Amino acid sequence: MRSQCPAWEAARAGGGKMWVACSASYFPDMGDILDYPVVSGTLLPSLARQVHARGYKILSYGNPHAGVERPEVYRRTYGLALRVAGYDGAIDYEYRTMDDKAAWDDFDHPHYRDHNFAYPAVGKPVDTIRFAGWREAVDDLRYAATLEWAIWQYRQARREVPQVEESATWLRRLTGKEEPDGVRAEMIRRIDALMGP
Repeated sequence: MRSQCPAWEAARAGGGKMWVACSASYFPDMGDILDYPVVSGTLLPSLARQVHARGYKILSYGNPHAGVERPEVYRRTYGLALRVAGYDGAIDYEYRTMDDKAAWDDFDHPHYRDHNFAYPAVGKPVDTIRFAGWREAVDDLRYAATLEWAIWQYRQARREVPQVEESATWLRRLTGKEEPDGVRAEMIRRIDALMGP
């Protein structure tokens, strides 16, 4: 990445933004020039704070890559845990492999299986259970954003309702390690209480 600095600086001088998949070790050398680091591996709240202090956004990648048949892993690591860690989003490898024939053969490589969230098919792709986990993660984040919006609406209207601050505190104290279905149910309950009739 260091060797690319002159090209990045030229792109940024022309109004461009830089993003690249990288490891967390990028920051000391490239933290002042990389607008959107897509950091692989474990979520690092301290790195997210450093990135935000520079005015940039941080995304998660490869935590894990597509290909693991455990939907709860994707729901947990690409859902509320992203929010708790201060990440701005996620990109993963990959939705569907480009090689239609090899995509269906998980044993065509000595070490890696195909990294598919969906398999190619006639008409439309065939989703996997891991993609269902990713979708649930996105939905969890949408519920959290809706609850935040409801809290914001009350604060903007200067309406002091005890359940508003209590919900804000509850949301702030989430760790991302809670049981996801229970957290979602509680978010829905709180949203209904704040936005209901």
